[in-house]
Amino acid sequence: MPFLDQQYEDNWAYDIDKNFKSRGELRDEKVISQSIEMILATSYGERLFNPNFGSPLWAQLFENMNENTGEELLNGCINAIKRWEDRIQLLEDEASITVFIDQNAIRLSLPYVILRSGKTAVWEKKIFA
Repeated sequence: MPFLDQQYEDNWAYDIDKNFKSRGELRDEKVISQSIEMILATSYGERLFNPNFGSPLWAQLFENMNENTGEELLNGCINAIKRWEDRIQLLEDEASITVFIDQNAIRLSLPYVILRSGKTAVWEKKIFA
């Protein structure tokens, strides 16, 4: 999981006082971005007591990429986030995947709206296989 180390080294979403005390929930952009990344970085079966949790990202990332497999991967990631992250509404029509065959990498771009605040944000990463 090399892409996890990059962003959350110093920005781990741990500020519980910000939303938790007043509303009993965490809904800021950093926390949601971290949650999306954890969903995508977890393979199915990796969580012992919840084997359905996760996404197909790591299983499909090492397949031969083309337009069809790229779209399958994007749809799998979208479905995983829709299933496990109920604080947001994904903007599926604006979601995209770019395949960099020469670099053995993909770029996922997943725009969303935070339901409580209406704020829009984009989770975007370049992931190397």
